[in-house]
Parts: sequence; structure tokens; C-alpha cells
Amino acid sequence: MVFEQFLKIKTIERRPYYAFFLGLLYVFIAYFTSKVFFKESISLAAMFLVTLLLVPTVFKLLAIEERRERKDGLRRFFYDHRDIFEVYLFIFLGILAGCFLLGLLLGVNIFDYQLNLLKSQEGLSSELVQNKLVQGIGSSFQGFLGLLENNLAVVLLCFILSFFYGAGAMFLIVLNASVFSTFILFVINNLTTTLNKTAIFGIFLVHLLPELFGFMLAAIAGGVVSKALMKEKFRSEPFKNIMTDASVIFLLSVAFITLAAFLETYVSTALFNALL
Repeated sequence: MVFEQFLKIKTIERRPYYAFFLGLLYVFIAYFTSKVFFKESISLAAMFLVTLLLVPTVFKLLAIEERRERKDGLRRFFYDHRDIFEVYLFIFLGILAGCFLLGLLLGVNIFDYQLNLLKSQEGLSSELVQNKLVQGIGSSFQGFLGLLENNLAVVLLCFILSFFYGAGAMFLIVLNASVFSTFILFVINNLTTTLNKTAIFGIFLVHLLPELFGFMLAAIAGGVVSKALMKEKFRSEPFKNIMTDASVIFLLSVAFITLAAFLETYVSTALFNALL
């Protein structure tokens, strides 16, 4: 892409927050491109186009990660991985912000695919939201386990897709960002006061950030393992270093997902009930 000729990968590594603006910009580019060429399925096509725009950047980042891991192993784990962790996080936040702004400007119904997904899988409706506003949201250990099981399945899918398609798992991250922003917009549209709308957005971020960080870590781990198998000699020292690092990253992913499920079940629910 022409834009990437101006924004070098080293620049993004040194200033990860640039990735936020990259994700936000790509959402708008992808949406209006889809509006011209894919009028029958704009919201879904836009997610694929955002992924397509991000893949070159993510592919280069994974290549840099693989080179570091083959040399250092666990000795400089957090130092070596800090850049890619931050870049992935800012990319996700940029996509989330871009979808949120588009929804505010053009209405949540522009994300018809995401709305249909939420309605079919979660039973989302205005009636459901209003009932929750009146009755509150219950929390239980069974609910925690169900949420954890569902999110761990997504983690595994992120890892597998990234393993087979390299940066292709970015699509799941893009889709999740768009679904989350659509859900937040839908709930906010059913609230009456600006204060409540702002507070609800903050409450969702309590569990949203660790959850998505878990998904991103799984995608990073899968991509790194894939590159190790292609480039390194099996059971060599660099190969072992990479596999050890990838295993730690995957375990961190599971830890973040478990934390997010706990926060969503008990903390976000309590805050939501206390507010409304």
C-alpha cells in the first residue's frame, strides 16, 4: 500500500500509538471502499478490507519477532515482545474507535452483519437491553465457566488461523473489534442520559481490554510458531527458543482470557447494576 511507504515499520515500533491511527484510518478507507464496490454486504466486506490493509504491517512485525526469539529466547522476553504487544493493542483500539465513530456518525445499522451476528448468537434486542436495565444482570459461576469456554474457543481459533495463515488471524481481531463496538453502540442507543452512556462505555472497557489482549496474544503465538516451522531447523537452538517464547505467549493469552471472563462476570456486572 502507498501509505506504508511513508509509515515505516520501524516508526510504528518506536511509536506504537501510531498503530491506533493506522487502525482508525483503515476502518474509514475500508468502509467507503466497500460502500462503492460491495453494496450488498458493506459491513462484512469492510472487515475483510481492513484485514487486507493491515496484513503487510503485521507480517513484518511477526518476522521481526521471529528473528528476536531465535536469538534471545526467554532472557529478554518482555523487552523483545513489548513492541508487538503494544502495536497489536493500539491497532485493535484504533479499529474499535473507527467503528464506534462510524456508528455514531452514520448509525449503528451500518453494521448489519455484526448486528445479525449478535442477534442470532446472543439474542440481542432492544427488549433484552431494556429488561436488563430494569432487572439488572445476574452473575454466577456457571456463567463464568460458559463465558470462559466460549472465549477459550476463540483463543484456540486465533492461534490456529494465525498458524496456518500467518497474519490472517488479524481478521478475527478486526471482526471482534467491530462486534464489540456495535454491541456498545446498540446498548448506548437504548440509554437516555449522556452520563450513563459514557459510564457504560467505560464499564465495557474493564473486561474488553484484557479479553482482546488475550485474543491478540494467541494470534501472535500462532504466527511466530508458523514462521519457526518454516524457517528454522527442527529441534535447533533457535527453534527451541521460539517455541518456548510462543508457549509463554499462549499461556499469557489464556491468563488474560480467564481474567477477562472473571471481570465480565463479576466486576463489570456489579458496576452495570450499580449504575443503572
